Amino acid sequence: IAVGDAWVETLADDVLETIQSSPDQTIVPTELRESGGSRALALLQELASSSGSSSLHLKGSVVIGEGGMGVVRAAEQVALGRTVAVKTLKPDRRRDKASALDLLREAWVIGTVEHPNVVPVHYLGAEPDGSPLIVMKRIEGVEWSKLVGNAAEVQRRFGATDLLAWNLG
Repeated sequence: IAVGDAWVETLADDVLETIQSSPDQTIVPTELRESGGSRALALLQELASSSGSSSLHLKGSVVIGEGGMGVVRAAEQVALGRTVAVKTLKPDRRRDKASALDLLREAWVIGTVEHPNVVPVHYLGAEPDGSPLIVMKRIEGVEWSKLVGNAAEVQRRFGATDLLAWNLG
């Protein structure tokens, strides 16, 4: 960050410090951290106590992906007879309020975006223990990470001869 940049002077001290010391970290404005968190956790408790989450009826679950905070499983949404992806917190994160807030924020952000490259959110609810769960469209296929550097496979599958152009597309 250049010191002379005018926008730098508009940042709160804690945000500027985060950018300089940990540029790969997510920045959450102080006012959201203080006020939004309690409202979000209250909403999560409401979701957990409502009958809506128990009527979702997800059957079976096979782990299809895992990250730092969450795990994604394929499950059948019985009422609609479709396979969905269900993201929940890892067992060691279920009691962590910060992780619950992060998963809620993820659901709210991707739930408001409608784009072919963003997985649609079908439902936001809570597990019986009160931790959040996100039900999303199940996407089948090969992970991009397995294709990003494999020109021969990209050409075989998609007929693309320019690997960079295909990845950017």
